[in-house]
Amino acid sequence: MSTVDTRFPALLEQFTGDLQSPNEDTRRRATDELYERIVAQYADAPSDVVTSIAEQVQDFVRKKMSNPNDVNENRAALLVILCFICVGQNFYTELSNKLEPTLRGYKQMSVDANLCELVVKLTCILVKGCGRMSIDQFSHDVPKAIERISRDEKHETRRYSGITILREIALVAPSRYYHLITPVEQFFEQLFATMTDPKQYIREAFAETMHATLIVLIDREREEQKNNNSEITTGKDLTSSTISHAISTESNTFIKAYNMAYTEAMRCLTVDTIKNKNAQREDRIHGGLLLLNELLRVSDVKFE
Repeated sequence: MSTVDTRFPALLEQFTGDLQSPNEDTRRRATDELYERIVAQYADAPSDVVTSIAEQVQDFVRKKMSNPNDVNENRAALLVILCFICVGQNFYTELSNKLEPTLRGYKQMSVDANLCELVVKLTCILVKGCGRMSIDQFSHDVPKAIERISRDEKHETRRYSGITILREIALVAPSRYYHLITPVEQFFEQLFATMTDPKQYIREAFAETMHATLIVLIDREREEQKNNNSEITTGKDLTSSTISHAISTESNTFIKAYNMAYTEAMRCLTVDTIKNKNAQREDRIHGGLLLLNELLRVSDVKFE
């Protein structure tokens, strides 16, 4: 049976009002102060106290997220989760198992883009902490995210949540992400739908996701080439043609992805200026420039 910490409800109540504030500076200050208090009081807490606190946090989160239309209460719950999972591994593990289903079941993705991004970030972090990692969960999340970024999706925050989910999975579970998006040709065709989105913040989120994706591909290629070099050094039966084929095949994924992205970027930058003198043309040019910028950035990483 877990030990009940009587100080915690008062601590939570002290900061709840400011965490629910519509003012961003007030929320940020309250989050920083709450985190410092949690570290001071619970960073070295024994396991029974950690369990007790996690149960109280779970109750708080469920209560605050019970009404998905109250964005301020929802955000307060998410900020409390963020504070605790940053304190240490014990709280991270406990809260991952308790709260991952709650966040995954959160349905309000249509009011506030910043809230949407925070939900996605925390969900991916909690999935990783559950022990299941991404083996089961992310294999369902990637297709859902791709569906949300389709050109048929009318709601902008759903499009934003889709592109953000892809970025966060790439950051949290790069190996799993790699397997879920390859072969990359079809995936990139779907991803490019958000490059010319009418909303600037979605186009910028696309660029961040492209950068994360290309970094995953670069890291994967480096790992495979390292393994190839090891095999070449130790193997006795490999012919030069076999070695050459192995290396060229394994570097193919990044090269294909880079070429596809470059072609798409240039296509957006060479739109017919006579036929496209409107906002859509500006969106395409902006999207193309964003993508070209990411290609230049990863070129530096590639050849470091």
